[in-house]
Amino acid sequence: MTHFKKIATISAVYGGFSYIAGMFVYLQLLQHDSTTSASDKLHIISSNPVLVHITTLHIYVIFSFGIILLATYLYMKLKNSQPILSLLSLITGLIWATILIASGFISMTVTTLFMNGIVASELASAWQAIDIISNALGGGNELIGGVFTGLLSLTMYKARFSGVITSILGVLVFIGGTISALPYLTDIGIGIFVISQILWFFSLARDISKN
Repeated sequence: MTHFKKIATISAVYGGFSYIAGMFVYLQLLQHDSTTSASDKLHIISSNPVLVHITTLHIYVIFSFGIILLATYLYMKLKNSQPILSLLSLITGLIWATILIASGFISMTVTTLFMNGIVASELASAWQAIDIISNALGGGNELIGGVFTGLLSLTMYKARFSGVITSILGVLVFIGGTISALPYLTDIGIGIFVISQILWFFSLARDISKN
């Protein structure tokens, strides 16, 4: 388990940094938050397909494999002391990772089309449906991610594997994820979810390295 422990620690650190990198790319480099329509979003993606493709690969696909590694490692560590909660955490983590990978692949299909010479106007009619599906799977709300983080934090706390800070952050992530699924509160919930989960990942990496 020594090598697996190192991989799990790295996965947790990567999870935190992937959020930071994603926000930097979308908010600073692409100014994605300034868009108000689907056509504006499509224009940003079509103008920067390589950057968006690479960013999506990291923050959706590779991130998801990190979640799978984390969920599996912690299940192996905690299954004897908390068999039911650890199994539920593993299942929820796998579901979340699968949804995120699907969302990432959909987005990467679009950027691949742009890199192959398709122009934005050719996808304009289909873009709204693509965007809705992608958001529904991996970005429109963070309920599944919140449930996974909350369950795993509870499991670690009951097994005395994590500290108080990780547990509190896990509760905040769960609250943010739940709020993000409510109408008109999505942005607030996602904000709480993202910031608290960045800190949760770093705190989790510390807990794994100490146990």
